[in-house]
Amino acid sequence: MGPEKRKENYLIGRQPILNMKDETVAYELYFRSTAGPAQVEPGKDISYTVANGIMNIVSRFGLDQILGAYKGLIKADIELLMGDVVELLPKERIILELPGTISVTPELLLRCSTLKETGFELSLDDHDFNPAFDLLYKIIHTIKVHPFRMSTEQLTQAVKQFRTYPVKLLAEKVETREEFLQCRGLGFDLFQGYFFAKPSVIEKKPIDEASSSLFKLMRLLSEDAEMDAIEKVFRGSSVLTYKLLLLVNSVSLGLRQKVETVRHALAIVGRQKLQRWVQLALFASDDSKGMENPLVDMAAVRATFMEQLAASHPLLRANRDTIDQAYMIGMLSLFESQYKITLDEMVTSLNLSETIKEALSPKRGGTLGQLLELAELMENPGSWVTEDQLTELQLKQEDVLSAQMKAFSWLGEMSPAGAAKS
Repeated sequence: MGPEKRKENYLIGRQPILNMKDETVAYELYFRSTAGPAQVEPGKDISYTVANGIMNIVSRFGLDQILGAYKGLIKADIELLMGDVVELLPKERIILELPGTISVTPELLLRCSTLKETGFELSLDDHDFNPAFDLLYKIIHTIKVHPFRMSTEQLTQAVKQFRTYPVKLLAEKVETREEFLQCRGLGFDLFQGYFFAKPSVIEKKPIDEASSSLFKLMRLLSEDAEMDAIEKVFRGSSVLTYKLLLLVNSVSLGLRQKVETVRHALAIVGRQKLQRWVQLALFASDDSKGMENPLVDMAAVRATFMEQLAASHPLLRANRDTIDQAYMIGMLSLFESQYKITLDEMVTSLNLSETIKEALSPKRGGTLGQLLELAELMENPGSWVTEDQLTELQLKQEDVLSAQMKAFSWLGEMSPAGAAKS
């Protein structure tokens, strides 16, 4: 007998797709084998990895845990598209994305028409207008365009040409607020990229009264202060009270009545959940989006992922305080991109430990810093995490995958109903 074939595991990347109102409408899913890109069989880079990754994840966890209420967009090359495995996917949850340079043949058109009739949505990836795609344009739902590799004149002309077809236009690789506004002004419907998490320097928020109170609350909660002191902070800030109630009500879906007072909120959520919500409030805008803000989702996923990794790490899992530190590090790692605050100022205002400061430093020092590097790597669509890297971090593939699943379903974990299960 030959050597036993090693079971292959897949990790998941997830990037939001937003509409013109900065609201998440879907996620693109990236399936990455821990074998690394060099180990994937030639000619099966997309179909092999995606097909195996999807079936591996869906059969064990289900798409609800990864996608919540949204649809998931996956890359589908010609092999996957024409194969039988695609028909096993839940058509009401999956958007199939074709390569932008795919050959338009009668067989492809027939297959795409059939898939559309059965309920699948179809997308075309990284595509420039081409009259040869006329019949395919009439079938698919969305076209992805990389707007910043062409001039404004060329882009305007491309949008005009695409608008003769019943498709939505998605601008990909949008990394700044200026790029988002430019694409929106040109007529794009959907947007992908981390522009919502990377404001320009002049757009960074000052530490206003409400934000200052939130920092004070974070410090009080981390120091296990008396509840009277915590309530006092709320009594002194109507804006802060509004932000907290907005967040609590947006996730307390199981309650028969709205949370209307701070005391009511505290009685329901408890100290640990309050600490998490206070941290998330720093990312939530003062509008009806609340927890639906994509930046809130990114911060919560990173923080929960860090927390779960620490709970699995052989050097960290025995210390509850360290696990809580991991969550805070994941959250705080995004603060500097949003607020006019330095790391030293953040350390002082929150009375952070040297361990947290070291992890948040540009060098990402210590074990917690290494976990933060891993979390950031997982958010990069073009990155790979290899088995050797995980071994160096003293983590198992199963630990990372489990941490991802819990991170993606953070909203359910954060709600009172979710808290009761844990």
